[in-house]
Amino acid sequence: MASTTSRLPAVLLVIAQSACQQRDGQSVQQQLAASAPSETVRYRAVRVLDLTGDGRPDSVILTASGHRSDSLSVVLVFVVDSGEAYRHTWPSAYELVDPDLPDTTQASVDRYVRGRLDQILQGVHTEPLDTTTLLELGDSSALRGLKPPPALQVMYAYGYESGLWLGWDARTKRFVQLRYSD
Repeated sequence: MASTTSRLPAVLLVIAQSACQQRDGQSVQQQLAASAPSETVRYRAVRVLDLTGDGRPDSVILTASGHRSDSLSVVLVFVVDSGEAYRHTWPSAYELVDPDLPDTTQASVDRYVRGRLDQILQGVHTEPLDTTTLLELGDSSALRGLKPPPALQVMYAYGYESGLWLGWDARTKRFVQLRYSD
């Protein structure tokens, strides 16, 4: 199966590489290699996004490794200032809890999982920190521990209705979980 990055338009890949190199001196390929497990990589893609609110580009890297699309290890990594600032791993079976597949052939499952991985990567987004909702629905201790509070919250969804809200901890240079829902 071809790598997603090999199908990205050349211009987009050059822009992503340039943005990442401007931020932290590492190339996209180096970041991807560092985030990938040693198994067969079935999916790998990178997205450039300002995750911390400082106006500089960061990297979101999604890698799925294994032998079959229904049993992959999926790894989402955020890279900030040339360092890994967040990592979340889950099995690709989470994406297959309630699929709407035209058939159950391996090719159909492969296409579905690849589409879900594309959606997850594109679904990583930021918005202004919503302290009211987080205090009502989340664990307020994580939010109280962030000094100064982050300007943004980073959110993404994966699997069957699971979602995470993260905040940037400027002191530790890592993301902390503010809220989880499933």
